[in-house]
Amino acid sequence: MTRFLSDRLGVATNGPSPLSDLLQELAKFWMVDVTENLDQTEPVLFNAMGLPTDVPPRGNVTGITVKRHLSLTPDLRDELQAAKPLDMMLFDACKRLE
Repeated sequence: MTRFLSDRLGVATNGPSPLSDLLQELAKFWMVDVTENLDQTEPVLFNAMGLPTDVPPRGNVTGITVKRHLSLTPDLRDELQAAKPLDMMLFDACKRLE
């Protein structure tokens, strides 16, 4: 995700501080959020777009509601931290930008 966002925002990923450069760009946005909080932030987003703020129940694109398959356990977090440390730091920092 860090590389994807950096590419889209034109932030170099090979500089001395790629994460802080990316966070500096994200801080310019009026709203930064993580998917796990979408149910709480959708009304804010809808209101800003002039849409009704009630959030309808939703399922995935197949129309079938899928239960969460996993949770972020300490073991999974450690595994993700080892595999994608910048992405985990980005996730934590974005939660603080909310």
